[in-house]
Amino acid sequence: MSHEASDVIDRVVISWIEGRLENVLERQKQLAALHQSVRKRSDNLVQGSYEDLNTPTELATAELITALDAINAIYERLSFNDVLATERNLKNGGDAATFFVPLGVTLIVQLSSSPIVSTLGPLAAALAGGNPTIVLGSRTVSTTNVLLGEIILEALDHEAFHFENSVDALRFENFTQQPYATVVLHSHEASHTIGPLVRNANPSVRVLEPYYGIPAGIIDRSAGGSLDTAKAQIVLTLPDGSKGNPLRFPRLFFVDESVIASVKERLHGQQEKANYKLDEWLRKYYSGSINRYSTGTGGEKQIADLPKVEATETVRSTDGSEIALVPTRSLDHTIDLLNKINAGTGSQVIYVFAGGKEAFYLGNFITTSHVYINEIPYHSLVLTVSRSASDTTTHPYSLEAFSELKTMRQVSPISSRSDARRPAKLKSKEVNQFQGGRMSYFEQGLILGAAMGLVALTGLGFLSYRGFRAYLLR
Repeated sequence: MSHEASDVIDRVVISWIEGRLENVLERQKQLAALHQSVRKRSDNLVQGSYEDLNTPTELATAELITALDAINAIYERLSFNDVLATERNLKNGGDAATFFVPLGVTLIVQLSSSPIVSTLGPLAAALAGGNPTIVLGSRTVSTTNVLLGEIILEALDHEAFHFENSVDALRFENFTQQPYATVVLHSHEASHTIGPLVRNANPSVRVLEPYYGIPAGIIDRSAGGSLDTAKAQIVLTLPDGSKGNPLRFPRLFFVDESVIASVKERLHGQQEKANYKLDEWLRKYYSGSINRYSTGTGGEKQIADLPKVEATETVRSTDGSEIALVPTRSLDHTIDLLNKINAGTGSQVIYVFAGGKEAFYLGNFITTSHVYINEIPYHSLVLTVSRSASDTTTHPYSLEAFSELKTMRQVSPISSRSDARRPAKLKSKEVNQFQGGRMSYFEQGLILGAAMGLVALTGLGFLSYRGFRAYLLR
C-alpha cells in the first residue's frame, strides 16, 4: 500500500475509533452544511457535468436536485430529541430501547455517468448513520470532482471524510486493502474488480450495489390513451440516450404486437427496418457495461439461453440515439423475455405503459427494483440505487443501510428468573376464508366447469330421449 493511501486510511480509521461522529446533533450540522455547500455551487456543478460528460442542462439539473432532495430527506430523518428520549427511557427504568448504531468505516466508489448523485447520495446516508467515509472518484469527471472535493472539504469533518478525486487502478487496489464495514458500488466493473478485494479484506463486509441487468420500456395493448404519453416520453428522452446512467436509460422496448404498428407510426423519426438478432443488438449497446454481452478475445461469444426474436426494429433520432422495438404476444411473453435477457440478475428499473392491472402484473413478476407506470421521469435516468430494504424511487440511500439495529432490554431486579415464558398463541383466524367474500379464480373455475358439465349432460340426455322416442314411433 502506498504511503499516501495508508495515511488517509489511518486518519479515517482513527476518527472512527475516537467516535467523532457519535453525536447526532453534530451529524445534523454537517448534513446542513453539506446541503448549503452543494446549493452554493449548483450552477458550477451543472456546468462541470456538461464539460466532463456533455450532459444536457436538464439532465444535470435533475441529478443535482435529486442529490439535494436526498440530503434533505436524510437530514429530516435525524432527531436529536428522539435519541435523548430513548436514552432517558432506559435510564429511568424503561424495559427496552432500540436504536441504530453505525457499522464503521465506509468506502464509496463513484459512478462516472452520474458523479453527483452517486457520491452525495450514499455519502449523506453514511454521515447520517455516523460512519467515517472514503470516496474514490473517477478520472473521467475531473471538473465535477474538483467541485465535489471542495464541497466535502468545506462541509464535513476533515478527519472523518476523504474524497480522492482521481483514482487509477493502482490506487484503487491500495484503498481497497482496508477491512471496511460497508462498501458502495455502482457498476458491474467495480463489482467485478473491487468486490473480491474488499470481501477478502473483510468477509463480513456489507456491500451495497444495484442490479446490473438491462433496463426496459414496456408498451402493452392496455395502454390505450397512454400510447401518446409513451410517444412523448420516448421522444423527450431519446436524444439523451448516451448520457445518464446506462443501466437506467431504456433502449429496449417490448411492444405488444397488436399496437406496435401504432407505436411506430407515432415515432415518425428516422426508422430503420432490420432483422436484428437480439443478442447482437444487446452486445452493440451493453458490451461495455454488462459482461454477459461483452466480446471476448476469441471473438463473439454466443448466449445460448437468449430467446430468438424476429422482426426487431430500431428507431433512431437525428443525433444517432437508438432504441429497439421488440414485438411481444402477451404479458407473460414480455416477462419471460426480459427475465431471460437478465438471467442471474435484474433491471434497476422498468418503465411500463399499460393499464393499472396489467402494469402491476408486469412489475410484480419482472425482477427489478423500480417500476414507473406511464412515465419516464428525468431523475430516474441519472439515479443510483442500493437494493436495500429502505430503497425508494427518490431516496435510494438511508441511514439504515449503513447501520445496524441495537436492542437493549432491562429486567427489574425484583423479577423472578423462574417465571416460565410461554409461547404466543397463533391467531389462526386471520388466515380463514372470509364468509361471503369474493371467490378465488380457482373456485370460480370449479363452479363454471361444473355448471358447463351439467348443461352438457342435460343436453345430451334430452337429445338421447328425443332420439329414442323417435325410434319407437317408427
